[in-house]
Amino acid sequence: MRRKLLTFVVFVTIIVVGWYIARRHFALETIVMYENQLRVALAERPMTSFIVGLLVYVALSFFPPTAGKSLVFGWLFGLWRGVLLANFALTIAAVVMFLVSRYLLHEGLRSRLGATMARLDKAIETDGAYYLFALRMMHAPYTFLNYAMGATSIKTRSFWWATQMGLLPGNVLFTYAGTQLPTLQEIADQGLTSVASPQLIVAFVLVGVFPLAIRWVMRRVWRGRKNGGIGGSDGS
Repeated sequence: MRRKLLTFVVFVTIIVVGWYIARRHFALETIVMYENQLRVALAERPMTSFIVGLLVYVALSFFPPTAGKSLVFGWLFGLWRGVLLANFALTIAAVVMFLVSRYLLHEGLRSRLGATMARLDKAIETDGAYYLFALRMMHAPYTFLNYAMGATSIKTRSFWWATQMGLLPGNVLFTYAGTQLPTLQEIADQGLTSVASPQLIVAFVLVGVFPLAIRWVMRRVWRGRKNGGIGGSDGS
């Protein structure tokens, strides 16, 4: 919750500072015009803009954090196109990191992260890809998890679907928050009060609460499975 709140504060601060600098040193009307031209280009060339956006997002996904990118893409592309872009791009980048780890860094990671890898292997043997799915839902560190999972016994297909499905809820929430950010035209017309809309505040509250709720649910599920003596599969 604290990390998500910090992301929100930083993002809003960037908008406010950028707006102030633009107003002081540039013609705001010119910047608004460029934004409008960009939005028109995205609307007129949906397939080209989607492909370019996907490639850009994949490239950026190798460098954390991911939340800020989802906000920006939601702001530019809207909810469902933004969600598709974010989810597929993050999954593609995750699979690339996973395969690099599996085929190039496997032994080095196991030797340097012995205790962590032992815990991951045990969890994979017990709960399979569902363990990774839960970690994705709880917003576990993205880049570390990709490389660490490459050194485990999880199958590539299981890694792919657990990542694709586990990242989806968080991406929906972050992208939705991005859609609630005002355009530059709205900021010019309504002032900085347009940044702190009730919808945007609610979106970031949901972003912060969601991982906590998932952690609570998953603890109860795992506790129930242990008490019931039911083991999982590797989900492949």
